[in-house]
Amino acid sequence: MENKNTGSNVLSPLKYLIRITIRSFFAVLCLWLTASWVWASSTDVRIGVLAKRGYEKSMERWKATAGYLNESLPAYQFSIVPMAFDDIQVIVKNQMVDFIIVNPGIYVDLSVKYGIRRVLTLVNKLSIDSHVSEFGSVIFTLKDHNNLRHLSDLKNQRVAAVHQTSLGGWIMALRELRTSGVDEWSLASLLFLNTHDVVVNAVLRREAEIGIVRTDTLERMAQEGKLNQYDLRIISPKIYGHFPYAVSTPLYPEWPFAQLTNTPRTIARDVAIALLKLPADHKAAQDARIHGWTIPENYQTVHDLLNLLELPPYEKNLHTRLLDSVANIWHWYLIISLALLFFVFLIFRVVRLNRSLSEHKMDLEESM
Repeated sequence: MENKNTGSNVLSPLKYLIRITIRSFFAVLCLWLTASWVWASSTDVRIGVLAKRGYEKSMERWKATAGYLNESLPAYQFSIVPMAFDDIQVIVKNQMVDFIIVNPGIYVDLSVKYGIRRVLTLVNKLSIDSHVSEFGSVIFTLKDHNNLRHLSDLKNQRVAAVHQTSLGGWIMALRELRTSGVDEWSLASLLFLNTHDVVVNAVLRREAEIGIVRTDTLERMAQEGKLNQYDLRIISPKIYGHFPYAVSTPLYPEWPFAQLTNTPRTIARDVAIALLKLPADHKAAQDARIHGWTIPENYQTVHDLLNLLELPPYEKNLHTRLLDSVANIWHWYLIISLALLFFVFLIFRVVRLNRSLSEHKMDLEESM
């Protein structure tokens, strides 16, 4: 009996420890499964949208898309988050949204810096039976500016653009300007006004001679009764057979719908399938003025454009820029260096002469 009781006392703490461990494991497992089920069944999904025409216009355009996704995927709760140009980096870096709809230039920058991935590409609606998944930039002025007809005429003119990161509202046009021998420093002034509508109005009010916006902006504002296109002249117009809008640049792929790294792939897959099924006559498509969505386009041309212009994410650091500068204008650096050496030599000679004169003066005073 004594040995039996001793054995029981020895095994009891071990059994207790095993029992507690098993209970803890199942408790944690149940909590994890419950949390996963609750998250998956009632999670909020935020879609950040670049507010290129302002917050109100952005909500008017994309609110119905969130409603369509809520109907198609009732397990989630979708909402639209309008984003200003200057806020996008902070919002994505801090993962404050799950998906974004932005211009391809911003997408390329964010994909390199924060690893966002494209899911779909927007298909723009031209008419009932016509649609494209490309866009460009249009450079325009008032028709009564008879001296402004070519890109080279933009020197010493006031230019209004959307934002430094606006692909259609600046970057595409910047490439054409530089190709024509016009850079930012040769302009009388360069104003970034943050939305396309404000840029157009600046030209209409003669606050700037030249305006730069993305294609379809002038046509949409004309449909809304905000301008008469016949009062405007397109600078360096280009014609593409399948593209009906006024344009001054090559065409690039349309806006992507992209997911952040923190967004589960299951949600991204469900959203992609739902948006691919979006009918062209649905309110979500009509409010967004799009034909729908398609599989993601290849954005290599946008990478090449940003790389050519040395814009983010391909901007060069100060050390690289200095090396390039030395390689390109080494003769000026040589001339400046020689001039500095000659200047130092002159200072040295003046100091020596002053010292010599002082010594001679002291000798003369002693001799007198």
